Amino acid sequence: MKKRWLERHDAYLYAHQQSVILMDLLISRQIEPNYFLRKTGLFYDDVCRGNRTLSAEQFAQLCDNASQPPLAHELAFLFGQRMLPGYFGHVSNCLQNAPSVKKALDVMVEFAALLFPLLTPTLRESPSHVYLDFHKAFGPIAPSLLLNSEQSRASRFVKEMTVSAIISYTNWLANTHLPWSVKFDYPAPDHQAEYEVFIGSQRTFNQATLSMSIAKGHLSTPSQMASQTMYQLSLEASRESFIDMGSPQSLLSEIEQILYQQVKNLPSLEQLAQVLAMSPATLKRKLKHHHTHYQKLCDQVRKKVSMQLIHEQGYDEGQVAEYLNFYDVSNFRRSFKRWLAY
Repeated sequence: MKKRWLERHDAYLYAHQQSVILMDLLISRQIEPNYFLRKTGLFYDDVCRGNRTLSAEQFAQLCDNASQPPLAHELAFLFGQRMLPGYFGHVSNCLQNAPSVKKALDVMVEFAALLFPLLTPTLRESPSHVYLDFHKAFGPIAPSLLLNSEQSRASRFVKEMTVSAIISYTNWLANTHLPWSVKFDYPAPDHQAEYEVFIGSQRTFNQATLSMSIAKGHLSTPSQMASQTMYQLSLEASRESFIDMGSPQSLLSEIEQILYQQVKNLPSLEQLAQVLAMSPATLKRKLKHHHTHYQKLCDQVRKKVSMQLIHEQGYDEGQVAEYLNFYDVSNFRRSFKRWLAY
C-alpha cells in the first residue's frame, strides 16, 4: 500500500543525486568518508554502487557533518552551484530544457520533494514580482537544525546551499545574472565575500523569514538552449515517476498547505486530524516525531502570512489583525511577538 505522504525516516532519495555532489566536494578537500558519513548510517562503498537510497533525515545529517570545521566557508555555495540541473533523471532533463525561468521555477516547486527535501520552496506571485518562500518539509531533522537554532552552522549551510542552487541554475538558464533579492533569517556572517560572489548584492539579513524575490519581467525571456519537445516529454515522465512514488510531498508540507489555505479560520487539531484521516493522538505522535507540534505549525503559518501582508501589501497592524480574525490589536501584537521567536 502506497503512503499518502513522506515522513522524515522514509528512504526515497538516491545517494547519487544531491548527496554524491557534496561527497565529491568533501573528498576533493581531503575529508575522509568516515568523517562526513558519521551518524548517517551510510557507507561510501554502498553509495558508489548507485542504488543506495537515504532519508531526508540522513541527508540532513550529511549536511550537518559538512557544515563543521575545518571545511571552507564556500562549500555550501559550491554545492548549490553544482546541484542543478543535476542528476535527477527526467526532472533534470526537464530543468535543462525549461522554456523560461518561470517555467523552471514551476518545475522546481512541483518536484521540490526530490530537489529540495530539507528546505522546500513555494511560489507566490504579485502583479509585479515572483516570490519564493521556504519551509522545512520534514521539520528540524538534525540536532543542529532545531527550530530554535536558526543561526547554527548546519541550518545556515542548508539555506546557503538552497538559495545558491536556485540563483546559479536560473542564471545559467537565462544566460545572464538575474537580479534576485534575498532575505536571510539570520545575522550577517563574517564571510560576506562568498555571499557577494554567489548570491549578489541584493541581500539582507536578520529578517523574520527566508525568502527570495524577483521582478516578473526577468523570468519570461525564452531560453535559447531549450527544447520544447524534450521539456514536455520530460515533464510528463517526471509526473508519472512521482505518481509511482505515491508520496509526492511530506506530511508537514501537506499540513502547511492546509493551514495556509485556512489561515483566517484555522482548523483545530481534531479537525486537521480528520482531514488527514487519522486520530488526534496519531497526529500528535507524528508531529512529535518531526520535532514540532500543532500550535507551532499554526504560529509559523500566521507569521509568514503577517510578514507578507506587511512588507508586500503595506498592511498596518490593525489590518493584519483583522485579516487573521484578531479583533483585538493588542492581542495580535502579543501573538506576533511570540510567532517571531520561531
